[in-house]
Amino acid sequence: MRCPSVRESIERIVTPVFERVLGEKISSSVCVLWRPNNYRRRVRVSPKTKELIRRVKSVYGKDCKYYGCNNLLMVRVRGCSLLFHKSWLECVFSSGTVFRVWGENVGELESVILGKVEQIRVVMDEIIRDFCEGFGVGVFGGVEWCRFEDWLKGDKFVDSLPKDCVLHDTYFKKVYAEGVEFKSTKDEKVPGVFLKNFIKNRCLEDKYEDIMSEIKGQRTIIRELMGVNREFSKNLVLHLSVLKGIDKSFRRFDKLLSQKKLKDWL
Repeated sequence: MRCPSVRESIERIVTPVFERVLGEKISSSVCVLWRPNNYRRRVRVSPKTKELIRRVKSVYGKDCKYYGCNNLLMVRVRGCSLLFHKSWLECVFSSGTVFRVWGENVGELESVILGKVEQIRVVMDEIIRDFCEGFGVGVFGGVEWCRFEDWLKGDKFVDSLPKDCVLHDTYFKKVYAEGVEFKSTKDEKVPGVFLKNFIKNRCLEDKYEDIMSEIKGQRTIIRELMGVNREFSKNLVLHLSVLKGIDKSFRRFDKLLSQKKLKDWL
């Protein structure tokens, strides 16, 4: 039976503390303003033809533009922009609507954010599906996220940044006088994830004193676990050393058997 590592043992003690804190009622300082911006979903499609461009223009009129130099067909549909590239159909959501995100605990905040993201996704996918079915555009594969920006304002740290400050980080950027934007990365293209993690971390910071007070009460147990694991590691090293010695002896014995006749061992 494998002995738990120090990290696993400590995690079993402190994880419930964090989960309990995140489930408690939060202060109003965690309530924020959130604006989904530049959400983009795309799907690979068959190339557009001149006949398709003509039909789209006749249906959407002034809400449709074709840029021949870039072979780009752009259509405004239900508050979103459809960009028909050479082999991709991309839906862009940028309504400019600001939502006040608030809840009794972090779980409710996450539910509000991810629930709204899902509503937006459904609308964007419906627009792509209706366009492709209506104009007979061939679709290859599924619709996927390719970009997002989640604008945030109302957090004490974010609001303390100077208005003329411009920042470009791996996960967020500040290019406006107010607020910051969490942006998609190479490894994370689903919106709402960075935003909810930021809110969760801020909540944990607000509850820092409570968390440390409870963890300090478990200090003796943690030290004992570290001692047990150190003793286990020492015994394991010794055990493996013995096994290697036994294996080495058997290999030597097998070699001798192959070189001598059986009667020499009788």
